Amino acid sequence: MGQITLDFEDAQKIINNPDAGGDARVIAAFTIAFFVAMAHAHTIEPTTTAIALKLAHKSADAIYRGVE
Repeated sequence: MGQITLDFEDAQKIINNPDAGGDARVIAAFTIAFFVAMAHAHTIEPTTTAIALKLAHKSADAIYRGVE
């Protein structure tokens, strides 16, 4: 796997591009989610952390099942 060099702005461009492929859109969506989560991580409550982690696990599970 190559190094990922997307930044927030590049990821938004991909998400907003109707011609972008599914692979690119998934990676861009997770890039945006990562940057937003990191920007607010120090301010969130434990309950919010638990919800975010559950969503992250559900997303990973869905991706793994889609690859099988």
